[in-house]
Amino acid sequence: MSQRSGFPSWTRRAFLAAVASTALTVPAFAENAHIRVMVYQGAYTSLTAHVALDQGFYKKHGLDAELVVAASGPAGVAAMLGGSIDFAEPPADQVILNVLKGTDLKMVVGNEIRNFYSVIARDKKSLPNAAKGYPEVIRDLKGKTIGVNALGATTHLMMNAVLLDAGMSPNDVTYLAVGSATTGLAAWQAGRVDVQVAFTPFTQIVTGDGSGEIILDLSKGEGPAALTQLGGAFEGFAAKGDYIKNNKPTVDAFIRAHVDAITWMKDPANRDKLTELVNKHVAVSIIPEASRAATVAKMIETYDNYLGYTIDPAAIEGWNKYLADSGLASRPVKPEEVIYEGAPRP
Repeated sequence: MSQRSGFPSWTRRAFLAAVASTALTVPAFAENAHIRVMVYQGAYTSLTAHVALDQGFYKKHGLDAELVVAASGPAGVAAMLGGSIDFAEPPADQVILNVLKGTDLKMVVGNEIRNFYSVIARDKKSLPNAAKGYPEVIRDLKGKTIGVNALGATTHLMMNAVLLDAGMSPNDVTYLAVGSATTGLAAWQAGRVDVQVAFTPFTQIVTGDGSGEIILDLSKGEGPAALTQLGGAFEGFAAKGDYIKNNKPTVDAFIRAHVDAITWMKDPANRDKLTELVNKHVAVSIIPEASRAATVAKMIETYDNYLGYTIDPAAIEGWNKYLADSGLASRPVKPEEVIYEGAPRP
């Protein structure tokens, strides 16, 4: 019996065979792969990508990341389809609607696992049914100008669903596209809109300074029943099907980086550094300095409830219902049509 390297020959052969087999099943490492990742200007929802870059999670997983600003989900998807970014950050409905048009898109990693939108009025006292809540208060919005980040974006589509559920028509209001957090806040301060479909940091800023009040909070389950069923696959990062096919190690590395980033963000031990990154990347300079620290703390506390990297296939049924009820979908989609097989599940 051979004793080379201290192993019987059969043991050594078996060991080498096992190593070879393992090497075939371990995903290739994405070594210094350049990626272009969409972010919204000044919005908390994109903080995950900033954390992944600043804290070295992209680099840890072999990625050389470039962050590219887009004003809305549809703009990000258009840029991805045009080839100028690799990973967009649209809500699930933008992915589904593009798939229904014949475009191969897949959600690859979650970012939020709850509906995080709210509807904010500049002058709640002027709404006769404000005290009655939904749906009566929504009927008071007839003739009002409502700010959304882009026409055709999820803020716009969900507000249409709210109006329809309340017995109104989208034609009963005027929509104004105000862009991302920074430009949206500027439009609000200039008095260009009466109502805003909002998310962090806009919500915490205008409720904190008293310039607006929430009249409908979708994050708390208020509003149309269909909108409460979307959370498990609410918003995340998506990529084109052919990009995933041709760059699977890179996509898997991107997922691991975002899992690390969200895990880091949710760890209370990192609160001081997270606060620093919020002040650096989120549009908070508009907040008066005296109340900025308290407002940022509220943002972090609130958003911790939304953050999550998983994508729940069961939530696609809710998206199908919402899109069908809104008259936007020609058919329901199957989860495998819109979710990458390697995406993290609950």
